[in-house]
Amino acid sequence: MDNTQSEFIELLSHSIRGKITYRLYNNVNWDKILTIAQLHKVEGIIYSSLSEKDMISQLDCELLKKLQISVFHTGT
Repeated sequence: MDNTQSEFIELLSHSIRGKITYRLYNNVNWDKILTIAQLHKVEGIIYSSLSEKDMISQLDCELLKKLQISVFHTGT
């Protein structure tokens, strides 16, 4: 499992469990995290987790906009 997959699992797991603490991995491919989230229809959970952990600032504006649009359109 690479850092991107580990970060995705951690974001998803901590959001489901309501945890705030997390490990921030290096060399995370945020485009890949968005793709994985879309495949599993959990964009809203990932977005919420990123917001709660103040990690939104790590996303570039274009990727953040894609994530917000995806969350809006899926209603998750």
